[in-house]
Amino acid sequence: IEEHTLLSSALIELANVEEKLEQTINDHSLKEYTVISELIKEYISLLEMVQLAFQERIKIHQQWLQAEDTLRKKRETKTKLEQTPKGADKLPQVEMEINEWEGKVIRGKDDFERITNSIKQEIEVFEQTRIDDFKKAFDMYLKQFLEQQEKILEIWESYLPEANKINL
Repeated sequence: IEEHTLLSSALIELANVEEKLEQTINDHSLKEYTVISELIKEYISLLEMVQLAFQERIKIHQQWLQAEDTLRKKRETKTKLEQTPKGADKLPQVEMEINEWEGKVIRGKDDFERITNSIKQEIEVFEQTRIDDFKKAFDMYLKQFLEQQEKILEIWESYLPEANKINL
């Protein structure tokens, strides 16, 4: 190498090229990580919201089922009261309670159907958004990858004149 200064300078420049390539690749990796991690964070947050919506749906469904069970018990009580002569004075109160619980059952069913439909609509929107987000992320990844490859090409092209100077 001491006898060939052009070879020595070409090797030094090659080391510089390798450093530039490493920096370019590290920059690209960081960008990839950022894009992917942000997308994943968003989806984790969205999935947590979906989980809360399903928990609310379960809670409403349980309330509806409890109201149906209570209504059934009230109707059974009414039937028993109708069969006994002493129960006639309690019938108006039980009938009022039955009417009240019928309303609760209807409201529970309506609430359950409303939240079910709302969740279905939100999931459809979520699916379309998810597809669009992943397309955008993939497009961004490809653009960044292309930029990285162009930088790598520029680095090697800048080294080419130095390598051509070598005359053994």
